[in-house]
Amino acid sequence: LLIDCASAGFYYTQIKSFTTRYTDSPSLVQKSFSQSVDNELAHYFALIATLENTLSQKTNDPPSFSALTVRGLALHLQTPLGNLQTLKTLTDGIGED
Repeated sequence: LLIDCASAGFYYTQIKSFTTRYTDSPSLVQKSFSQSVDNELAHYFALIATLENTLSQKTNDPPSFSALTVRGLALHLQTPLGNLQTLKTLTDGIGED
């Protein structure tokens, strides 16, 4: 479970590197694709911010009700991780000039 969480961060940094490399591309197709991928990364980043906010909230509930567990984190990241894997595959293929 922790490896999945860590791989999401790895994919994010690799994809973000791609978007910064092609943002100023003279090709409109590459620039458009890069901006679309960057938009997807913004959605992922918003999810991470929401999870961080959930983690930092102080409540009087027992730990089993208020804490964000590794299993819960993995559940929240399941779909975004699949999306990041797909984006990573696409950006790797495009990045090979």
